[in-house]
Amino acid sequence: MEKIKHLPRCYNFSFDHEKLELLVGIQKATIPIIKTSLTTDSPLMMSLYQNYGGDKNLFINFGEKDKSFGYNNSIVYKEETEDEIVYSYILTPAFEVTKKTCEYCDGTGINNINGFSCFSCRGKGKKLIESERQFDQALISLFPIIWLENYIISDELQDKENISLGLKLNYSKKQTVALSWSSSTGMNNCFMGGWLDKEIFEWGKTLTKEQSHIINEAMRKTHETLFLSKKEIYDYRLHYFDERLFSIDIPGNACCVYGPAEGTMEMFFTNLGTTLSCHNVDGRFQQILFIVGLSVFNDLFDLDKNK
Repeated sequence: MEKIKHLPRCYNFSFDHEKLELLVGIQKATIPIIKTSLTTDSPLMMSLYQNYGGDKNLFINFGEKDKSFGYNNSIVYKEETEDEIVYSYILTPAFEVTKKTCEYCDGTGINNINGFSCFSCRGKGKKLIESERQFDQALISLFPIIWLENYIISDELQDKENISLGLKLNYSKKQTVALSWSSSTGMNNCFMGGWLDKEIFEWGKTLTKEQSHIINEAMRKTHETLFLSKKEIYDYRLHYFDERLFSIDIPGNACCVYGPAEGTMEMFFTNLGTTLSCHNVDGRFQQILFIVGLSVFNDLFDLDKNK
């Protein structure tokens, strides 16, 4: 079997700072088998429906031109290129501001006990209700697709001709960042990880202050937008320790994604890159902040290499 020098780009995350739009490109060659897997009663999909409701009709439009899919049709068809279909999710606040006065601060927006911003209304002075298009719906909708794409990549490594899946993947672009997250959340029940290609891992050591700021600001702005409350830039940081350990830090109890680390990505993707794991990731909002940070990291790498 021919030795693989890099992974084929089966999917690609990108981020539009102005629109706060998360973009996911899916290689066309993978769509038929992904679509079939999404609409069968597999353990993966049955578990999803059992935990979050719905059925295979949620994903029936995946891969179809101009059609959205997923929970609340949160994943929107954006465009098609020669080798990819690109989907979009515009980040939506987790809450909507009503006209009713917040009962916890009597409309002042200030916590009467400690003088800080009211946590219940995020300082708005108005009662908040959960948004119908929360970001967690998008992550749950993308979860099985990325899980299956990672399976295709791992199968490709084991079988270059992909006899088992019958795919002919396009190697003209390489997978530089792979992501992995759990559909479950909560303390000791939530995960965020991934994998970085060797080239982008080494390139990251040369990040300028301006590039680092762009990444950190994207995560800060995302967090601020999702939760309707002001966030400080110093709480978000992508950096390296001794040019060896990669880390993204965000608000939480030492919450981070780091690598090199042991994990399933290391087992599947062998020595082609660096595995990422996490520490104290407890919620879906932390997962999406890491996805945004790694997406921007990937965007800057592409931009730098295509100069």
